[in-house]
Order: sequence, then structure tokens, then C-alpha cells
Amino acid sequence: EIARTIVERLKGVLHAGHVPKTQVLGKNTEAYLLFLRGRQYTASRTEDGFRKAVDCFERSLELEPENTQALVGLARSLINLADFGWEPEDSAYSRAREAVDRALSLDPRWGMAHAALGWIQLNHEINWAKAAESFDLALSLEPGNAPVLRQAGVMAAVQGRLDEAIALTQRALD
Repeated sequence: EIARTIVERLKGVLHAGHVPKTQVLGKNTEAYLLFLRGRQYTASRTEDGFRKAVDCFERSLELEPENTQALVGLARSLINLADFGWEPEDSAYSRAREAVDRALSLDPRWGMAHAALGWIQLNHEINWAKAAESFDLALSLEPGNAPVLRQAGVMAAVQGRLDEAIALTQRALD
């Protein structure tokens, strides 16, 4: 009975988001370790951390060029470098867009990749209509993914839909 309760509670967590088609685990161990190291550096939220993350994701992609998680990790790190003013915006966003486009060509049903595309469209391409479409698609694909909810909340706030922005952000925090 205890095991059944645990399984039922985990179902919502484990099925909350799409598992990218090209999963990291089970392929190249070195590529996976580089991917994990990149994620760890990203979590530091520092210039040095984002730069090291870019290096790790790029090295991981040299070993596994079709790793969608590393592609989106690379894109997010480049976006952060640009957004914080640590990297020229045009070059960083251009490289991020290439990585996201590649990830979406490999797995068009991954919400995180659509959310990264939406962020690029919102903040660099200044195409709010396309950004809103990307965030809506990301939400439809991964309605329980906290980063997708948070970024869609930003989009809603930018468009003046404040009640929706608050609701999306609250769902991301829950």
C-alpha cells in the first residue's frame, strides 16, 4: 500500500514533461558527464558559470551532435550571457537560435525547446506574435514544466495579461 501511494504521487512528477527524443542517459558516457557539468555550471548563474557551461555543452555536442538536451542547454547559456550583457547580443542570440532550431528539427515536440525559441523571439527578434505562439505550443506540450510556465508567465506579463502571468508563475512555483 505504501509503495502504491508513492507510485501514484510520482506519476504526476514523472509524466509532467516530455522526455526529449534524444535522451542523454544511455548514450556516450563522456557526453553525458559533460552535459551534467554544463547544467551544474548553468546553475551558478554567473558569467564564468555560463561560459563554462557553453564549453561543456559544445564539447558534449561534439560527441553527440543530436543531443537535444545539450543543444537547448547551450542555447539557454548563450541567451543568459547575452541577457546579462556578458556577450554581444547578436552573436550570442544567433548561436542560440541555431542550437534551438537544430533541437526542434530533431524533436519538434519538446516544450523546453519551444520555450527557448519563444525567449529568442521575445527578447532578440522582438516578434511578440511568434513568441506567444512558441510559448503557447510549449505550454501545450509541457503544461507542468516549471521553466516553461515561468517563461510563458513573462510573455503574458509583457502582453499585459497580468492575471495570467501571476497564475502561470504561481503554477511554476507549485
